[in-house]
Amino acid sequence: MADEIVASKQVEEFTAKINTIASGAASKIIESQDVAKRDILAAKSEALDSLSMVKGEIEKLKCKMADIASLTDRAHVVQGRLDAIEASLGGPERKSEEMAKLVGHVVRIKSSRTEMTAAGISSDGRIVCAWMTGYGEYHEATVPFFALEVAEREGSAK
Repeated sequence: MADEIVASKQVEEFTAKINTIASGAASKIIESQDVAKRDILAAKSEALDSLSMVKGEIEKLKCKMADIASLTDRAHVVQGRLDAIEASLGGPERKSEEMAKLVGHVVRIKSSRTEMTAAGISSDGRIVCAWMTGYGEYHEATVPFFALEVAEREGSAK
């Protein structure tokens, strides 16, 4: 019977140790669950903030795309108007003919009195003008065709 009492005490001691270990493990599990729940809630909050930011950026992009579409429409209108103006002026062929007729004549910039000789046509479609200063210095410049006019000379018609 003494063996039974010793065995019973040992069982009680082991049971107490197991209960202590189980209680500690349960506490750690519950603590880990709480940490996991907090981490999940923080991650969810960050995800919602990021989603809100992305939605805001999408709205900004939609506005920019609408602005681009509007500018594209305006550019098409302006191009149409430019095409109409070019057609009314006779197009590039007429301009080339008029430019060729100008070469060799005395011209001036419409906003100036300085007379120059239209010496040629540059590769970029401008008129190459040359003139001499009162000091005998030679100058040359390229000028847009529509900025020039034939200079009236004394005793000659324009």
